[in-house]
Amino acid sequence: FENVPPNMSLSCETPYAISLAPTIKGSLTTPSLTMSESMIPGTCPDNYIVKRTWTSSNNCGTPISAVQLIVKEDIKKPVFTTAVANISVTCGTNPAVPTQLAKDNCDPTVQISFAEKLIAATATENAKVLRTWTASDNCSNTAQLSQTINFLTNPNFKANSNAPLCSNLSLKLNATGCNSCTYSWSGPNGFTSVSKNPVLTKTNPTLSGTYNLKMTDVLGCFANIPLAVTVNPNPVAVISSNAPLCASEKLMLSASFATTYNWTGPNFVSVLGNPSLNNVTSVNNGTYKLTVTDSKGCKGTTSALITIKPQANYTITAAFGTVLCVGKTINLSTNTALSTVWTGPNAYTVANKTMNRLNATASMSGDYKAVVTNTNGCKSSKTMSVVVKPCVAGLSVQHQNANIENELFGLDGTSTIEDETATEQLINLYPNPADDELWVRITANESDNEALKIYSNSGQLMQKQTLENISNEATIQLNISSLPSGFYILTFGKEKLKFIKK
Repeated sequence: FENVPPNMSLSCETPYAISLAPTIKGSLTTPSLTMSESMIPGTCPDNYIVKRTWTSSNNCGTPISAVQLIVKEDIKKPVFTTAVANISVTCGTNPAVPTQLAKDNCDPTVQISFAEKLIAATATENAKVLRTWTASDNCSNTAQLSQTINFLTNPNFKANSNAPLCSNLSLKLNATGCNSCTYSWSGPNGFTSVSKNPVLTKTNPTLSGTYNLKMTDVLGCFANIPLAVTVNPNPVAVISSNAPLCASEKLMLSASFATTYNWTGPNFVSVLGNPSLNNVTSVNNGTYKLTVTDSKGCKGTTSALITIKPQANYTITAAFGTVLCVGKTINLSTNTALSTVWTGPNAYTVANKTMNRLNATASMSGDYKAVVTNTNGCKSSKTMSVVVKPCVAGLSVQHQNANIENELFGLDGTSTIEDETATEQLINLYPNPADDELWVRITANESDNEALKIYSNSGQLMQKQTLENISNEATIQLNISSLPSGFYILTFGKEKLKFIKK
């Protein structure tokens, strides 16, 4: 035989048409040729072998044959025509099972089976369900499609707290979203609790950190919830002051740095960081309390005892008055046996309860201050003004205030003028000392263009007012508000009077 068709392996989708018959070589005649076909069954309906046999004989009548085997074999798996994705659902939810379809190259009716398996929860994972679809053809070729359903803890399972909070307050932990769960808390410093809402009292910064809550429901689904907690330290309140101090001094308080301040004390409140009190007295003795608040709202409190020491109580007396003539003695004294230091004009100083300056001069006029130090070391000072004036002779002075008149012009306020200053005119002025107005009463003969003049103690003309046709008696009002305080001389013709501008 020649041209015998080769053996073939075919699948279901490949036809196996009869090929050309073989030919016979070397025959003297044309022999007859017959073909027979048989099927050898395989392991499944779509697996088998087709055997083709061609038969003839040679010139001597001896049979000859040729064989072709066509092997048909189903080796391809079915193919699913749909797809399915993994999903996550809330614990306890049972999603519907979707219908799945498949096709096969040989089997027009593919069988699909479905299986569902529950995978129990572990210490770290919730339960899940594994769904499996299996497609099978006639020859047991199979394909699988799977879907995982992850069970999620109820999203309402939550943990919260009242943090951040300040030290010494109570930390409150809370679990929400489940009415029938079990609870397991853990946290810093070995903290554990199975309470739903545990409370930690008198907190401090060492309790800061992450608190973990495990909530487990009746289905075994759980949530591991981390919760960050911060416990802030309270600021340290510190009071500084210049106490103890003496009465009438300035109390200065200061606080450690903070955001806000709240001071309370005897007759005292303040929200300043560095408050002060001027001229303190014994009523300011006592406890001062300070509360400071930092930027996180945390508070610190402290207190301090402030002591106000009393000052000496005394008076100053002037033995010879405070207005006296040149050459007299300035005598001032305090009525206390405590240490006394006097200071005065021209760098004068003396340590004694009584001071005496003999042969006083005009340059000794001014303020004399007595500084008294008591046994508490507190100093107090008082001042007395002294006027030393040259006493003017020859003027008859009338004044409303006999005491001031005596101080200015001697014991009786009257003396006799030398002949070259004598005049028939007579002038009086008041008040003396004067403020802004000075009244001058003039008793004189008729005079033309006479002037009232005011000179400084050094002889400088300070003010002038011309008077015309003065006869008999007249009263003149002078405005001296522009004059500085001090001693002045008023003249009218040859008349001269001294006065003091306050």
